[in-house]
Amino acid sequence: MIGDGETLLPADITDIVCGLIEEGHYVTVITNGTITERIKEIVERLKARALVSHLEFSLSLHYLELKRLGLLLTFAENVRYLKENQVSVRLNFILGPSVLDLADEVKAYCGESLGMKTSVGIARKDVNGANELLADCPEEEYFRIGDGFESYHFEQQKQSYLQRCRRPEEKKFCYAGEWSFCLDLTAGLYTQCTGINRVAYHFFERLDEPLRLDAVGKTCKAPYCACGFAECHNLIPEGCGYGRENDPLNEELRWITDEMRSAKFADLSLTNEEYTEEEKGRCNLANMEYEYKKGISEIVAVEFGEGNYERVIELAEAFLEGELDAKEIHVLDVVLKYGYALLRTGRCEQALCLASCYDDLNYNADYCLMMGLVYMQNGQLEDAIRLLGEAPAKYSCMEKGTNGFLPYYNLGVIYECAGQTEQAIMYYKKCGDYGKAKERLTAIGQNEKG
Repeated sequence: MIGDGETLLPADITDIVCGLIEEGHYVTVITNGTITERIKEIVERLKARALVSHLEFSLSLHYLELKRLGLLLTFAENVRYLKENQVSVRLNFILGPSVLDLADEVKAYCGESLGMKTSVGIARKDVNGANELLADCPEEEYFRIGDGFESYHFEQQKQSYLQRCRRPEEKKFCYAGEWSFCLDLTAGLYTQCTGINRVAYHFFERLDEPLRLDAVGKTCKAPYCACGFAECHNLIPEGCGYGRENDPLNEELRWITDEMRSAKFADLSLTNEEYTEEEKGRCNLANMEYEYKKGISEIVAVEFGEGNYERVIELAEAFLEGELDAKEIHVLDVVLKYGYALLRTGRCEQALCLASCYDDLNYNADYCLMMGLVYMQNGQLEDAIRLLGEAPAKYSCMEKGTNGFLPYYNLGVIYECAGQTEQAIMYYKKCGDYGKAKERLTAIGQNEKG
């Protein structure tokens, strides 16, 4: 579990973490280690159910920020609390350019205040597909400083970095996406792994149907395993160094319980079937086809952003004639851009053809909003009210407001034009601080006074 920001800030994170564990899962929470109240809230709830053995806190040691904000003691106290309650805990420290001069200070803090060793990660960046160190010193000096931490993890990452220039023919078949995947709980999107920008499908759509799982295969463009799961879970059985980090000599895992460690480093090749050579070939081809279609959708998005609606319509119509999987997120995106391009070029009646996508795309608020506007422009107000009314109930959305103030505002417009002022006011008020809705409420108030 990792948040877009500090993981433990959302109020419902306790229910999510504990709910997963109470169902039998093992959970690692990645956090900055300073949200004391939330840490204790999670631990105490799981202690009452004798389930703390299924929990790990992976603490990101942001040393400079902790020092600047006076939180070094708070961090240390939280580490002590987790240890005392037999909760698995691990430290993670990124050796970035701003902390190179503080290496000895950080080591002393870990040993004296925390009583544990930290895993050290290499600070690096991708530049035109090449992996480079993010440091203001020569490579040799950087590795000398990193070696001083005696971090098992750092040594493994260093070897990975030094061997980073992989040629395509050297890449092995990776089962990320088939044996594991990454889920975005906010929008229900799930991807093959954290290191691949392939937003493929919607997890919460049609829960009675099987998940769509596609292995990465040999199509990963990363110069190294960005997510690190390949080595943790043996996602590349042909040889990815599985088991190295879980070496008994790795002191950084000292405070992780045996039960948690067995889950954290489970060999997924033992519980999943590998593909045949023919299946691997089909998988790699499917991934390449996906990337091609995704590329078309990205071109459509660029043309739409520049207002080239005729070009959008041309590209979208050619795209939608092909064999498509409606679950793929880029298909939805092209449908939306196509619909709005038709509306903005005055082809409102033609846009009604997108009603045929309802069964496949009605799980998404953006689609419901777009079709509501299409029906509005065609004077089909009952259908418009129905689709706009569905949008706020949808969990899946791509643009801000599509499952909130935007459908409410348009419902307000419909009812205001129909002379049903009370209904219009109700929907405008649902829009919160949306400027256009506030303007309509002001106008209605002025008209009523007049």
